[in-house]
Amino acid sequence: MTGLLGLRPYQLHPARAILDSIRARAGRSFVVIMSRQSGKNELSAQLETFLLTAGPSLDIGPIHNIKLAPTYTPQARISRDRLRHELRAARVPHKLEGQTITVGDASQTFLSAEPAANISGHTATPLLEVDEAQDVNIDKYDREVAPFAAANNATRVFYGTAWSEDDLLHRERTAAADAETRDGIRRLFLYDWQVLAAIQPAYKSYVLSERERLGPTHPMFQTQYELIPLAAADRLLNPTQLRQLAGDFPPLTARPTGAPAIAAGLDIGGAAGVSLDHDRTVLTIATVTPPTPADPLPDNHVAIVAQLSWTDVPHDVLIPTLIDIVTNVWRADTIAIDATGIGATTAQLLDRRTPRATVIPFVFTQPSKSQLGYDLQASASTGRLKLHAPDGSPDSIDTWHQLTRARADYLPSQAMRWYVPEAEGHDDHLVSVALCNHAARETQLRIARGR
Repeated sequence: MTGLLGLRPYQLHPARAILDSIRARAGRSFVVIMSRQSGKNELSAQLETFLLTAGPSLDIGPIHNIKLAPTYTPQARISRDRLRHELRAARVPHKLEGQTITVGDASQTFLSAEPAANISGHTATPLLEVDEAQDVNIDKYDREVAPFAAANNATRVFYGTAWSEDDLLHRERTAAADAETRDGIRRLFLYDWQVLAAIQPAYKSYVLSERERLGPTHPMFQTQYELIPLAAADRLLNPTQLRQLAGDFPPLTARPTGAPAIAAGLDIGGAAGVSLDHDRTVLTIATVTPPTPADPLPDNHVAIVAQLSWTDVPHDVLIPTLIDIVTNVWRADTIAIDATGIGATTAQLLDRRTPRATVIPFVFTQPSKSQLGYDLQASASTGRLKLHAPDGSPDSIDTWHQLTRARADYLPSQAMRWYVPEAEGHDDHLVSVALCNHAARETQLRIARGR
């Protein structure tokens, strides 16, 4: 008999509960959520191996298990190959035919839960698994996958990492907790990063370094390691991050003497007569200083010291003004500019007319904007980004208005869509701050070294 070999104690708890449900033909539904790299895939492969090899002797009927993943390639295929590795290591004779592995009369099939996948008609017994359930479409599961378990009252297991309060994994997590309350049978197994860290020092060191890099309140750290799901349509920056952004230094009007580097973020608005809602061009300026030997991370420190904005200014007037400001007043070293649409021409002109500066054309797509937002959150969480003290200027007021009202929708793909709701104003100052932060992160500085 093979399977369940070498599992850690915390992995054995859900494995035994799942097998108890299978033996009793109880058809229970379990949720297993572990921090990243804590071994949920290993648990699943060991459980599958056990059922394929020992299941026929347990008097539980035919073994035709099914496991689904958000995609077949690479996710379901990786699970399939992991099971083959376990069987080979145990020297268990088996066959692979397409999506199915068979051991004697027992089988394990791997399927895609992609919305367009044609998977209707399968029957699972005694086990139906859903991997990375936070990324599986709820309607797809309810309409096509859930019936797999109906005919034989198969036990169901949902694996994943916490993400959003409106995804499939969180729905099943809530249902499992409710069922536990009713009958006292454990169905929900949550293991945050500290569980494995307590027995594996290397893992502890890695996660602690991630916490330092991202900040403890960063959404990726909260979800992947603390197992705290994100509220749907939550704020882009939480109260702690907003407090971290608040600096106590005054604004400046020109490059200060001795500044190691200056970074700029430029969000281009519509030209005069083109913008119907007074979309502004906003320039954000920051001093960039290198980390000290005492800093836990080799990341630049960014202090936003000025913001300027223009509304409905013709581009043939605006562009020479911008070039003069970034070249002569601030002598910028790095400039990140929105090069989407009309910004592309401005980016090309700045690149030609500001030879001293590195110009970074930033084209907004869903992935690139998502990463820009995550970087802004990380810089705010760790205190590496500060804004000058509010001075009552329109630009300062608008910046804080947008920072506090910005929302973030966290998508099943783990991308983030961030914005200021239309009814609450613009996002031009916010975008300019995010671009300035990006430029500062890309600025190359010499790191101070102590003797």
